[in-house]
Amino acid sequence: MVLEHEQSFLRYPYALQATEVGENNLLLQWQNLETQADQVVVEMGTSKERFVEYGRVDATAAEMRIADLEPGTVYYFRLKVVNTDQESDFSSF
Repeated sequence: MVLEHEQSFLRYPYALQATEVGENNLLLQWQNLETQADQVVVEMGTSKERFVEYGRVDATAAEMRIADLEPGTVYYFRLKVVNTDQESDFSSF
């Protein structure tokens, strides 16, 4: 007999880092171990309390170019994964 375990939650992306930081853009990279996700949702904000969705990429992606940033502004990012039925918690920012 084979028991199949259906995961009841989605794991959020981790190891979030900003690389290739330019004057008004950066490359946001992460790791994603969730095989049941369809998309990664990237949100950004200028405070830790308010975020807006910046964009979505396929769940197999591990980076997104963030453009049109204002020089001298601190930005915060958080990510989650989604599929048709579920969404993960947000990653830390």
